[in-house]
Amino acid sequence: MAPVSSLPSEILALRESLRGRVALLAHQYVLPELARLADAVGDSLELARLAAERPEGKVLLLGVRFMAESAALLAGENKRVYAPVPTAGCALAKAVRADALAHALEESARRGREVVPVAYANTDVAVKAVVGRHGGAVATSANAVAVIRAYLDRGKSVLFLPDENLGRVVAWTLGLREEEVRLWGEAPVEDRRIRLFLWPGACPVHAALDAVDLRRRKESEPHARFLVHPECPLPAVREADAWGSTRRIQEYVESLPPRTRVYVGTEEHMVRRLAEDHPELDVRLLLPRESAVCPYFAALTPERVAEALRAIAEGRGEAYEVRIPPELASDARRAVERMVALTNAATSRG
Repeated sequence: MAPVSSLPSEILALRESLRGRVALLAHQYVLPELARLADAVGDSLELARLAAERPEGKVLLLGVRFMAESAALLAGENKRVYAPVPTAGCALAKAVRADALAHALEESARRGREVVPVAYANTDVAVKAVVGRHGGAVATSANAVAVIRAYLDRGKSVLFLPDENLGRVVAWTLGLREEEVRLWGEAPVEDRRIRLFLWPGACPVHAALDAVDLRRRKESEPHARFLVHPECPLPAVREADAWGSTRRIQEYVESLPPRTRVYVGTEEHMVRRLAEDHPELDVRLLLPRESAVCPYFAALTPERVAEALRAIAEGRGEAYEVRIPPELASDARRAVERMVALTNAATSRG
């Protein structure tokens, strides 16, 4: 196990000196020892909500930039949100630019086809603002099915961006036919059979999971359990025993009886922490090891976290602060609020 005590003494001292003034929130994919240092660990939406709810006036979010943006968006102007590496990106977030999305939506409308954009949480705030302006919503891996279903049930056509794999998992879950789902640009927008358009993009960590390899492993280890994140390709998701968000993955692992062997198809840092936290289980990495670590999360080292904490403690945290441009805030927040409303409505209907 990698306990908090394995961290440099300086980071532990800085953490204690700022306790009560700075909330430390960590995403599931950070190093296990950093996750244990945090006040709370969660997915991107959970962290954003916690940033708004915590009593501390400052938040250091151990995650990539879009996560810190989401936290700043919900936390409002009265709190300051920091990130150890404010420029840390995400392959999915880089797959779509705000201007390209706006042009696509405007061109579709010009051709007589109104589509509602639904943006995965793994997008930057400028993209979320475009989505908000066009009547769309944000979605997470935990609620994408509910959000997209809500629009489809209203007779709307949806453009889901930018994760094609998650979009295909949602389409499969909703029972959409092949002709009802197309990549954006693959077929004319005038084709009224298409109900769900998918923006081409993928997480390289999860996209590396091969369904054939998964099936072979299942056949060779029939007593093992196989659990994957829905950013994995649909054929692999269909082969798995269960799939879900990082929160769902954690809950599934925690529900298993002792001595169960479980292969987990998500980022290696999270799998390692699950294995360390549950020695009664045999938790193993399912993704190819050579591509299982997100390079953007790998940049969130203990040294970078210590540097950010030191800067905040010394009153020079501006270089680490993540701010939302005022001209984007209201539209982006509207997209998040629609997600919450649609998800709550789906939950109340059961």
